[in-house]
Amino acid sequence: MSMTKINWYPGHMKKTKEMIVENMKIIDIVLDIVDARIPLSSRNPEIEKFSKGKKRIVLLNKADLVEKYELAYWINYFEENNLADHVLDISAETGYNMKELFKIIDKVSKEKVARMKKKGLRKVQTRLMIAGIPNVGKSRLINRIVGKKITGVGNKPGFTRGKQWVRIKEGLELLDTPGILWPKFEDE
Repeated sequence: MSMTKINWYPGHMKKTKEMIVENMKIIDIVLDIVDARIPLSSRNPEIEKFSKGKKRIVLLNKADLVEKYELAYWINYFEENNLADHVLDISAETGYNMKELFKIIDKVSKEKVARMKKKGLRKVQTRLMIAGIPNVGKSRLINRIVGKKITGVGNKPGFTRGKQWVRIKEGLELLDTPGILWPKFEDE
């Protein structure tokens, strides 16, 4: 059986990709969010390419909708295949594992702050980027992290239209990005 390749990439996705690549220069940590129910299908492999050299945390969102043994399997899969620096199951809806996410972010942030202070910088910003395909819960996660509704949440793809910087706390900022698909789909 032959393999079919579909090249489908709307203009707004191309612009989003360019925006993500451009902003990656100033990003320290990438929060790569996937749907825990379908982690491979909801993972954009391009994000891994864009974020080379950055700390990457893969977040299996909607963990409250998945059996624990399945979550354990996927966490192990991502770790064993070195697909991220950290992997965590979360629920942006319920707040599950948010404290653990903050611990990881704080640990990675402190490493950067220590390096920069050795270089003589006093005021250091850690910048995070949230990235993923449409409808994996990026906006809901931002609202959960900040503790209030600052981004709109939609039940349809394309709800977030542009980039938005969100201040989480002193020294910690997050860049919200629209969902992005990859340009080629392969089917057998």
